Amino acid sequence: MGRRQFILALAAAGLIRPSQGQQQKLPLLAILSPASRNAQVLGFVNRPFKEALAKLGYEPGQTIEIVERFADNDESRLPALAAELVALQPACCLPIRRQRRRR
Repeated sequence: MGRRQFILALAAAGLIRPSQGQQQKLPLLAILSPASRNAQVLGFVNRPFKEALAKLGYEPGQTIEIVERFADNDESRLPALAAELVALQPACCLPIRRQRRRR
């Protein structure tokens, strides 16, 4: 199992759909990134992840809610943003981390 599939499986495991007869809130997926919202590298993670969710039947606003927080390249903001997301009580949290450059 590749890294992407593993991450997707972890995220999807926490997202259980409510049964047909019940009116419940949509499962909440929280995404935390140290990058800025406009970072080009974010597209390499965010787009394939959301496409994979769609293949599994998760459509934002219909079967799942997605909340994203970005630290805008200021890692000192990450703890406060993480606490903000945890307070929302998401079904699953997806932290995105930066790849460290190899020396």
